[in-house]
Amino acid sequence: MPLGCSTDDPVENYLPARGNTDSALATAQGASAQSSGAGALGGSGGAPGMLTDGGAGHAGAAGQGASSGELSATTSNSGGSSGGSGGSSGGSGGSSGGSPIDCGPAPTSAGPFTKERLREAAADCAVHHYCEFAGRAQLLEGAIAEHAARTSEASLARAQSAWRDAMSSWQILEVFQFGPLASPSASAGKDGFQGKGLRDKIYAWPVVARCRVDEQVILRSFVERGLDGALISGRGLYALETLLFYSGTDSACAASTSTAETWLTLDPATLDEYKRDYALATSEDVVDQIQGLVETWNSGPDPFYRKFVSASGYPSEQEAMNVLAWALVYIEKEVKDYKLGIPAGYTAIAPVSEPEAPYAGVGYANVVQNLLGFRSLFQGCGDAGAGLGFDDWLIEAGHEALAEDIVSAWQTAFQTSSELALTTEPSHATVERVYLDVKALTDLLKNELLGTGSPLNLDLPDSVAGDTD
Repeated sequence: MPLGCSTDDPVENYLPARGNTDSALATAQGASAQSSGAGALGGSGGAPGMLTDGGAGHAGAAGQGASSGELSATTSNSGGSSGGSGGSSGGSGGSSGGSPIDCGPAPTSAGPFTKERLREAAADCAVHHYCEFAGRAQLLEGAIAEHAARTSEASLARAQSAWRDAMSSWQILEVFQFGPLASPSASAGKDGFQGKGLRDKIYAWPVVARCRVDEQVILRSFVERGLDGALISGRGLYALETLLFYSGTDSACAASTSTAETWLTLDPATLDEYKRDYALATSEDVVDQIQGLVETWNSGPDPFYRKFVSASGYPSEQEAMNVLAWALVYIEKEVKDYKLGIPAGYTAIAPVSEPEAPYAGVGYANVVQNLLGFRSLFQGCGDAGAGLGFDDWLIEAGHEALAEDIVSAWQTAFQTSSELALTTEPSHATVERVYLDVKALTDLLKNELLGTGSPLNLDLPDSVAGDTD
């Protein structure tokens, strides 16, 4: 399918929602918004390089509230990236100006269930969300370029808003880790056949470190060589969050390192200029990466879209279905264990140096988007889960009850995570509640949808094999 295409309205059966699961986000839109404020990258009203913390600063693992603007994108279609009028870049009037890409409505599949149709529906949904993110990435690049040219609190606020829009859109795609976007590592449980690890060049969390961003700011190798030599832990959306939202003027690198030593020799104006330069180069690279991913799917004599739908890029059709099913497991490891399990006190050991989005304060809003991405694959890509998904496969195989159980568990997790995302300083009990609700969903994935008892003959990925929590 070409970028941004949609198909006819669905005629196949999909599970209806039990109650109004989108009501939580409708309520969220009416909630009071946090002020993003201006500050990082030298907004006006203070000394160069100083941040005026406007309230969106470091929320920490236990309290990452979301503004109504951050959650508003979630109400359109399955992932909600397209936005409505007055919303972010998928609708009219994007937050940072410019003309957003018109990706059209989220595609919904038509016709009876087959495995090939399910792969086609997933591929169409992935391409649609690539389009949505590409539009936001371009608006983010434009907003950062404007801020670099006219440094002010207003231009910084627009860049921060554009970053939030881009991150919200990207969090849908976090669950679409199959094909070139995914890691090729079998131990990561992604796509060992067609994975190229492109995701990490755009957003590598939890493998991130502010010191790696500082190194690039000081080294400035990106000026001559671009970002090819930059470590994934210091580039992409994480680097942009640090550069746009971090309120401090210190370096995260050890005092004995050359980065920290050079940092101290620079006057605030020069340091701020270097930060803006790296932010602009990084935003340009993010656009290049998503455009390259889209081309891999759609262009050339043997585009990945064709290889995925036909399963010709995999040893067998069942292996292709395994890879697609493993994308759902993002909810188990990254969401349950890392994003929720650590602040809830259930995960003691994990490769996480800091909570997700600590400086922008949207970590829990990201969980909501992740769950919407899950629904796009499990139920369908269209509005309220319309379209072909794994639920249809379960129904076709005579396991409608399991499909209903998974949808019901998703609805509960979605409701409580939406409430959590709107809480500025959630209590431990609130985070724990969401953790347990997401665990109820992931237990169904690990113990019933996948593994030795799978009614669809789907394997557990190596990343969670033997995981009993």
